Amino acid sequence: MLVHFGLGSNLGDRHALLQNARTALAKQLVEFRESPIYESTPLLGMDQPSYLNQVVCGTTTLEPLALLRLCQTLEEQAGRVRAEHWGARTLDIDVLSYGAQVLSLPELTVPHPELPNRAFVLLPFKHLTPDWVHPGTGQMLDELWAQWQACTAEPQPTQVSE
Repeated sequence: MLVHFGLGSNLGDRHALLQNARTALAKQLVEFRESPIYESTPLLGMDQPSYLNQVVCGTTTLEPLALLRLCQTLEEQAGRVRAEHWGARTLDIDVLSYGAQVLSLPELTVPHPELPNRAFVLLPFKHLTPDWVHPGTGQMLDELWAQWQACTAEPQPTQVSE
């Protein structure tokens, strides 16, 4: 099953935290690939440091909830503290997609419900898998990106690495 993950960090050594997450995820996935890293401002103009974000993907035989537990374990190992919703964090890993499945579980919704609203996910996702189609809406990433651009005045993330 092809899966995509969104990685983000805005506390500590952001580059090293993303690298550690990529390394750990690459050990669990076959045909691992990664997007460039983008820097973005915090959601809703929150008073926090800027984020580094990236999307990674690969194939797996792990079930969705096992992937979620893996993500949460990696976040904990990186020192993540869940003090406030959308608060600053050392590491955030979201399961963005799980093949062409639409899942709505108490612990996990896939595709990630905020994916269409997050430029810091759309841009690296588009770079990595431009032909991906949202299984719930049938929209391609280019369409989701155009909608985001038309509906927001937020600054666009900036690519910081290839």
